[in-house]
Amino acid sequence: MPSKNYLTAAANLKIEGIANDINSGDEKKEKTALRALKILTKKCYCGKRGILINANYSNVIPKLVEFLSSVGKADLQMDSAVILTNIASGTADQAKAVVSAGAVAGIISMVCSLDGRVADNAGFQLAWLASRRQELQEEIIKPLLMLIKPDTPVTLLQRVIDALCTFCYNLDNRTDNSPPTFILPALAHLLHNNDELIIKEACHAFIYFQGSDEVIQEVVDAGVVPRLVALLQHREVAIVPCPKHCPIFSILKTIGSITSGTFDQAKAVVSAGAVTPLISFLGSHRDVAEEALFALSNIADFGPELRNCVIEQGIIRPLLSLIKLDITPDVTLLRLVTRALSSLCYSHKEESPLTVPVIQQLLTGLAHLSHHNNDDEILTAACKALSNLGMNIVENKKAAAIESDIAALDALSSKTLAILERYLSTELSNGESKLAPSTS
Repeated sequence: MPSKNYLTAAANLKIEGIANDINSGDEKKEKTALRALKILTKKCYCGKRGILINANYSNVIPKLVEFLSSVGKADLQMDSAVILTNIASGTADQAKAVVSAGAVAGIISMVCSLDGRVADNAGFQLAWLASRRQELQEEIIKPLLMLIKPDTPVTLLQRVIDALCTFCYNLDNRTDNSPPTFILPALAHLLHNNDELIIKEACHAFIYFQGSDEVIQEVVDAGVVPRLVALLQHREVAIVPCPKHCPIFSILKTIGSITSGTFDQAKAVVSAGAVTPLISFLGSHRDVAEEALFALSNIADFGPELRNCVIEQGIIRPLLSLIKLDITPDVTLLRLVTRALSSLCYSHKEESPLTVPVIQQLLTGLAHLSHHNNDDEILTAACKALSNLGMNIVENKKAAAIESDIAALDALSSKTLAILERYLSTELSNGESKLAPSTS
């Protein structure tokens, strides 16, 4: 902690006095000037429009950049990096002045420091600055990416990926935008590293690349899908303290994002062998099961080719096991289950209908869901699924060759109608059905 004398002296300094002291060559004056700059520039950092945001820092920036290379003086290096980041968080001209003076190269050299505090601080400052100054992202991030080489020490790679992950998080938190796609090749490369921490951070960074089909396609084109699926197949879920902090959760979030895109993007996930491991996670912790189910439902939504693949690889039994009648239902999970069942029940007119055994299994699940039909979203999706199953039964009857098959299909049709009536009767007993057409 700085002494009260330094704080008092710093508070009384004006920008002109700071410039004189920081360039004086006197270590005590430099220290006081740095403390004053941290106080004055913090207004810029916090985004407050104070009179100091437009102050002229041109006479202090070069010296601050010089201090970045003061190896062995950790506090001097870290304070200088923080102040430069604060200044660059002000106006566009101030940001350009900081970058033009060589601050980025200086802070990147700090990332390579043998002092862990200096290196971590430098990575954070770069990530923060890049997320706040979109117009300078390439100038800030690309030099950082150049540190990723075959002979780069693992500890340095850990700092680089930590900075990239922090950058992605800050950008998403401030602007709700996806990170720039020029960092994807670097993330894809780091995803193949053998270090667990690097893999974890790389997996986490990918969850921020979502939103548009174009961004998702860039992720697919980066060649990461096979690697993500391979990691999915050979990693266990960390149940405690929170599965959201384990790589599996990040991988599932990324796969869910990819399968939310186009048919070809979802098929890339299926072709990489993701369906079986995704199904295996349905029996995991609720948060993990929800992410796996979201991805599987997305895949099934794309029509008969991908839907049949999901069915053939055994989704139905583990899916039905998520419908538990003896405990208080998890509504979010049940909504996902119902959505998945609805996707599995749908058949296009030009394709072969679902087989009778599959229809029987799906009907069992929808019958169980009728005990949880106090949720409008579950009710609507379940009724849609039952309607789709009914059409499958009709198509099967057209192809039935013997009376016993027709009788069995009639029985299934009656069961479908009975379940549908159960849904609607409960809804009607609570008032006018929300499924009824509007008269307004």
